[in-house]
Amino acid sequence: MGRVWSRAMRRLCFLCLACGLTHTSVPGVTHASSVSSASFNTLIRKAVKARKSGNLEQASELLRQAIALNSMPELLNNLGMVYTELGRYDDAVDMYRKVVDHPDAKDDLKRLDAERIELLEPKLDRGWLSLESKHKSLQVFIDRRVKNWKQKTELEAPPGSCVLQVTSDDGSRTQLEFLDLPAGRRTSVNLSLEQRPRRLGRVLWSPPETPVTEIRIGDYKVAGDVSLLSGIHLQPGSYTVRIRQRGRQSVTQELQVGAGEATELSEVMGGAPIGTDPAVDDRSGPPSLPTLPLVTIGVGVALSGIGGALLHGAHGDRALVREAQGPDGVMTISMAEAVELETSANDQASNGAVLVGLGVAATVTGLVWWWTDRSESSASQGLWLAPAHDGLAVGGRF
Repeated sequence: MGRVWSRAMRRLCFLCLACGLTHTSVPGVTHASSVSSASFNTLIRKAVKARKSGNLEQASELLRQAIALNSMPELLNNLGMVYTELGRYDDAVDMYRKVVDHPDAKDDLKRLDAERIELLEPKLDRGWLSLESKHKSLQVFIDRRVKNWKQKTELEAPPGSCVLQVTSDDGSRTQLEFLDLPAGRRTSVNLSLEQRPRRLGRVLWSPPETPVTEIRIGDYKVAGDVSLLSGIHLQPGSYTVRIRQRGRQSVTQELQVGAGEATELSEVMGGAPIGTDPAVDDRSGPPSLPTLPLVTIGVGVALSGIGGALLHGAHGDRALVREAQGPDGVMTISMAEAVELETSANDQASNGAVLVGLGVAATVTGLVWWWTDRSESSASQGLWLAPAHDGLAVGGRF
């Protein structure tokens, strides 16, 4: 009877494999006296129904219970596929390896699952993010690095703690998620950039008279053009919020954010004292000159001066040789002394030309360096740069 039961189970599981656990009806098991076979059949039927309705978590749990009764390779393979859809890549690889090592598994199924293992193994040492949103285009940052995102795609990130920042296209609202990404698994984040999200809290402000130049939530500095922001969505909890405005001292608030609640900061921001923070005032005064560019300019001028002095000396030595020639062509100095002066003049002229060339190059480099630093420091605060996987991303308000 045990052999009959085993064959019936195998036929049932082969059917589930072929159908991908999507059909709702499976043949019954011919073993009326076996309680375990009836339970197995019930579990498979429920797993099929759960899989068809898209309830992958329930389907995986039912398949695990069925495998506890009979760890057939076809069921292990199906559970691996469900784990893959759930983004539990580490668990999927474990199931596929069990199929490859199973003595009763067919060779074709072993080869198929070996290929699946090969495809999934690169995912095991990375964290993965799935953003659930109706928006087709968003500004996405992970730890302030720009990420290219499209709907129904995964974002790759190092495992461990990270900050996900998602900003609306118009730059007015952003959502922050402080996450801990497990390796080899996909973490799904439901984005709520609408005006009144129910599960998130909001920190809001009206566009201030003076533009915002920096926003920090705890230790995280918000990326992008923060002057366009008028609200940040956060998970419920306690936060320290610091906002800098151009021409005003920064505002720091300790906030308790609740789900569906909004905290308005417009009045606090508008009442911030005119001026800069005391730490900035201590360093106020004429802007300091850039040290390294000035040193480069100084070295260039010095080299040019030394080179010029050598060229002048070469000219003087050659003048002495010319003056030593009398009207009748007779030298008033010895030939050996004339040759020595001419050789010295040539050496000084050669060295002087090299030093002048190096000095001019260093001076020009220092001037360009100084001008570049000056231009960057006076650039519009509406522009921003952020590191991206293929270089720098540039944005701003125009």
